[in-house]
Amino acid sequence: MALLPPRLTHRFHLAKSKDAPSMRALFDRLLDRGGEQFDAMQPFGVITPLGFQPAYDVWLSRHKGEVVAAGWYHLLNDGRVRVVALSASEHDTLTDTLLAHLEAGLQVIAYDGRFKITELTAWLPEGEPQTRLEQTYLRRGWTFVERPWTAGLHRATLRRDALLTVITQARAAGIDLHSMTDEVTNVMGTLTAQLGPLHPMYSAESLWQASEQGRVVAVSGIQYIPRFGQVVSMEPAWLRESAQPNVITRALLAAVLLEGKVLPDRLVGTGSRAALNDWFEGTIEVQVRDGYTLTIDPAREPLPWELGLGFNPDRVWLGLPG
Repeated sequence: MALLPPRLTHRFHLAKSKDAPSMRALFDRLLDRGGEQFDAMQPFGVITPLGFQPAYDVWLSRHKGEVVAAGWYHLLNDGRVRVVALSASEHDTLTDTLLAHLEAGLQVIAYDGRFKITELTAWLPEGEPQTRLEQTYLRRGWTFVERPWTAGLHRATLRRDALLTVITQARAAGIDLHSMTDEVTNVMGTLTAQLGPLHPMYSAESLWQASEQGRVVAVSGIQYIPRFGQVVSMEPAWLRESAQPNVITRALLAAVLLEGKVLPDRLVGTGSRAALNDWFEGTIEVQVRDGYTLTIDPAREPLPWELGLGFNPDRVWLGLPG
């Protein structure tokens, strides 16, 4: 974790759901189709019987009533965290302070230990804001890392025999694959109970689970994400550890792809893209984005300024330290 205190040049406060339109306007001003990108990244939480509850820290700063900087982080599956930050060019000095708030909150969470952070990466927009953000990330001790890739499948077709072979091999290895399309509600309840409210929101079109030695270990399916359409991830949602994670990952993805009447709009993943050549033919539009990462030491006690900036009473709702 970077030990650099913030440049306290401006006041930030925790955003509420009522601030969403103003935050969305910031993205629209600075980015191409920025409002749609804002919608896709879902900065706030979910509606509960107690009202709209933030699911993670969301900070913003205003100038003359207009939001000029905003940021938050997503607590994803398997301890992964994604930071989102954006500021107007004329208020670029706020970016350092904004990241300090987000880093402080994550250091408090990591030290508490109830949510174990395994990977922390930063979202980067395209265009002019990207260069400014990169400079601030580097200044605060972040390091360069290759971001996940997306593959557009609009002009591709499946090599069905190759996918059937993957499924056959998985079943021969003792993996049971079962379609759960008619049990979406039950599956979503299980995901919420085991992974919390930030689990993947699969549609009813194609949902599969994989079992190992009689125990369900992972599920996968198609998600609908605004701006991107129907999306399937290379990585399933893991419910427990598996002795054969690579076999299950490939088999679940193959089952989801074969089940659909049409291919999803996009396939997303990290690392190797070998499956694109092995499983598809035709034209595949691949986009790979670069980004930055930061290592957080859960054994390090937060500094006084981190405790001050990292306090968020809304975080108690997640069962995490305020």
